[in-house]
Amino acid sequence: MEETAFCAFARRPSATTEDVALTGVRSTQSNLDARVASATRRLSQVVASQLLRDRAAALKAKRAERQAMFRRKILMGDAVFLAGLAEWEPAEIVGALLDVKERIGGSPTQRMGLRQRGQQLLPQPRTRKPRADDTLISTSLPEA
Repeated sequence: MEETAFCAFARRPSATTEDVALTGVRSTQSNLDARVASATRRLSQVVASQLLRDRAAALKAKRAERQAMFRRKILMGDAVFLAGLAEWEPAEIVGALLDVKERIGGSPTQRMGLRQRGQQLLPQPRTRKPRADDTLISTSLPEA
């Protein structure tokens, strides 16, 4: 058996499967490699999970936006019927709306007058019925 001189700078070869089988110990390098691989897998799982959460949140926001737009369109259609313009062609309704917009412009007082007149025909928004678990919170201070 040949003897080799020990050099402080010489790199010890990593343990082979035969060495591990004989000693039952993994080398430090292979242990580090396994830990790095495990950390990399965990990181990729965390990143993938975050991407899925972000995508789900974006889809939820987009769905809420579509529902709000759909509700707005239905309310506008109802307004046309309530104003008695159901028999008018869409182009006539758009023309009338553009005419009113040009005449009134940004005048807040005229818009307020139109709003008050329209609110007489529009149904009042429904309010939620109080439930048994609702509690009343008093905001007034006790008298001294």
